[in-house]
Amino acid sequence: MILVRSQLKKWRTKLVMMAHGSGVRILTGPAGALVEHPLEVSEGSPRARTYCALQSPDGTLFTGEWDCSAGAFTWRYQEDEIIRILEGEAFIEIDGEFQRFGPGDTIFFPLGQSARWRVPQYVRKVFFIRHPGRAVQLLRTFKMPGRSAS
Repeated sequence: MILVRSQLKKWRTKLVMMAHGSGVRILTGPAGALVEHPLEVSEGSPRARTYCALQSPDGTLFTGEWDCSAGAFTWRYQEDEIIRILEGEAFIEIDGEFQRFGPGDTIFFPLGQSARWRVPQYVRKVFFIRHPGRAVQLLRTFKMPGRSAS
């Protein structure tokens, strides 16, 4: 009976992994250098850099680091993004008001939104990005008009 349960558990795990699409249990990524990342600058001359540390095999999830020097810009979110500020600070416009975010703060930006950022000196964050399926993108498109923060 124990052997049967063990085999069923292995099959279930394999089936879930196949249905999920990754077929991979654990992924790792090497350290890398940050590279220039263009911004839609509205004030000053901020310099942004990014590095994608890891991406899922199906291309729907990825994570990395990003940093930016002083200035202001608007960012348009083409996917869902969660960030966690690691160093420095940024003022991000949410619902028409700028709010301060610093080390340890976590923010979710949904696909289709835009946000104005003001970086007084420097900010560094880790990001987690998810590309939603096409059906979710289509449904969100119909719900988002007028919801832009810019």
